[in-house]
Amino acid sequence: MTTSTSFDRDDPPILGANPFVGLTRTQVAASLARVGQRAAVEPGALLATGLGALGELVRVGVGRSEVEPAKGDRRFTARAWRENPVFHRLMQAYLVEQRAAHRLVDEVELDKKSRDRAHFAMSLLTEAVSPTNNLLTNPNALAKAAQTRGQSLVAGARHLAHDVRHNGGMPSQVDTRPFEVGRNLAVTPGQVVYRTEVFELIQYAPSTTQVHSRPLVVVPPQINKYYITDLAQGRSLVESTVAAGIQYFTLSWRNPTSEQRDWNLDTYAAACREAIEVACDI
Repeated sequence: MTTSTSFDRDDPPILGANPFVGLTRTQVAASLARVGQRAAVEPGALLATGLGALGELVRVGVGRSEVEPAKGDRRFTARAWRENPVFHRLMQAYLVEQRAAHRLVDEVELDKKSRDRAHFAMSLLTEAVSPTNNLLTNPNALAKAAQTRGQSLVAGARHLAHDVRHNGGMPSQVDTRPFEVGRNLAVTPGQVVYRTEVFELIQYAPSTTQVHSRPLVVVPPQINKYYITDLAQGRSLVESTVAAGIQYFTLSWRNPTSEQRDWNLDTYAAACREAIEVACDI
């Protein structure tokens, strides 16, 4: 029996680095609207920020600006961004406007929480309109399209269609189509031996004639899949652990929805304790 569980389904896309710092689309829009409202009642901040950006844009236009990408910004590593005067000015103009937008967030009167949210929302907005995200203003994409005779554009359109259909329109970080739980992922034999509203407990089948009496209960992060430790044969922590005679248990967490809005850390802590007790009883 494979170890696929009823809780194994796709997670919804998140507007953030992880579920603990993410914002909903409504919150993003509200954060940007709040900045706009404050700028309207504090025209001095808007004027100062706008004049500063305008002056720098003039220097960009005449080739005297020293604006450069931040260290570690990999979007503008292509030589064309430095050597081609058109792309170089386009990059600088974008960076000036991006930094001006964040400077406005710092200048208007906001509490710390609202300011942090506004910076995050502004990052989503300004990074979305980056010239690297537009075919006509991305030298790498243009060169790739010419090199592949347009095949890169066809592949990109196919990826876009897939993301719209299967990933809520958010860009996929990896092509998941080659992977299937129980076929070439999470193939160590096991079965669900206990189920609650919060989790399912999986026990992996021993591969030795004798096993240690003390079980190992692995608690994966709530934001991850339980089979992160069982990627493939030869590269599986589960496989090597049961081969050492250790009884291996793990939890498959339920993906919470709005119906589970009252769950908290106590809910998960109690679930961990319950899983350990069940494994020890088995």
